[in-house]
Amino acid sequence: MKNELNQTLESLNCNCLFVAGTYHNNPNIRYLASTAILFHYFIVLIRDRKPVIFFNDMDRSEAEKTGFETINYQELYKRGYNPGHKDPVTRIISLYKAACDYLDIKGNVLIHDIQDVNLSGAFMQRIRAELSQIQIIDADPIALFHRLRERKDEQEITAIKRAGEKSCKVFQATEAYLQGCFEKAGKLVDAQGAPVTIGQVKQFIQVESARHNLSLDMGFIFSQAQDAALPHHGGRPDDPLRIGETLVFDFGPIDLESDYMFDMTRSYCLNTAPAHVSRAYERLQQAQALAEHNIRVGAQFSSIQNLVCDFLEEAGYPSLKSERFTTRGFTHGLGHGLGVEVHETPNFTLTATNSIEPGHVFTVEPGLYFPDQGWGLRLEDVIAIHQDGLVENLTPYPKNLILNVPKWSKSLKTEKKKTRGK
Repeated sequence: MKNELNQTLESLNCNCLFVAGTYHNNPNIRYLASTAILFHYFIVLIRDRKPVIFFNDMDRSEAEKTGFETINYQELYKRGYNPGHKDPVTRIISLYKAACDYLDIKGNVLIHDIQDVNLSGAFMQRIRAELSQIQIIDADPIALFHRLRERKDEQEITAIKRAGEKSCKVFQATEAYLQGCFEKAGKLVDAQGAPVTIGQVKQFIQVESARHNLSLDMGFIFSQAQDAALPHHGGRPDDPLRIGETLVFDFGPIDLESDYMFDMTRSYCLNTAPAHVSRAYERLQQAQALAEHNIRVGAQFSSIQNLVCDFLEEAGYPSLKSERFTTRGFTHGLGHGLGVEVHETPNFTLTATNSIEPGHVFTVEPGLYFPDQGWGLRLEDVIAIHQDGLVENLTPYPKNLILNVPKWSKSLKTEKKKTRGK
């Protein structure tokens, strides 16, 4: 949790943590300073002191959003920071020298600086040689942030829940959009009788997401039939929607109000579903309910993963438990952590030794995929474990396999023309 940062630094005997890079290449800036879009930032976290952020004049307003102590880069220019130096390593070294001088930083420090891998070795070698007043400790800053981010405080859970509420509204609008179309000759068509494609549906979802201040930088999945049988296939834009085929809608937006993400999935068939798909969907719902029934503080992630694999195998579907590299049936982990990134720890695996703790927020997403038969299904909810141990499903949205759409008729096209003529 965020409030454990100072304690974590103390346990490492670390006086200071430097965090540098850009908003877009380091998710930990979104964790430390949610909603502040900083194109180049330099944050200094000193034990038992308010965090410090250095900024240039263009980013003043964004820096102030963080609530940190704000210091203009001009103070570092006075102390030798040279952002225009032709050698990138010398340029970065001058930044750290100036910051240590200005803030009187000494002793053990940790550096989390996202750089070109070709520069990082030379940077670490030189900073150790040239800044004798600090000692860089042997610890992994990325692992440190992963541990902090794994358990959420109540404010973070509320932010994720809010992102979920918005996501559910996008699903509701998307279902209404599909049900406002028509069935014609085995395909989904608009009022003019023209086929509706995956690309058109995805365009609608993008517009609807923007209405709710949701960003889709990570992309999303709206796939059909054979593509739905490949868990991360995004869907082919020119593919027309067909009646009775499986559709998988997997949606993982960033809520721009908080910079926290959500992740939910529903699966559909238009008007009708083959009997084997209906049976599989029923088993998938049961598998998800079984997992969620067994989620509690202290339960091992591996025990729930194994439980779901056993249930689906007993129902006649392969799983990665008995067929490690299977591409048919239940082929992936049951779920993953969620926060400022769509995939965080903890994870459900067959062999995980960790247990569910207060503050964990994770997905529960069983799926069944049969590429050889041309269909796939997945259901995904987000579960939060509150500080008092209460388990809450943050995805209170229906799971209806069948979306009913009306039949198309020529009179619809005529009526549309008459309406336009008025």
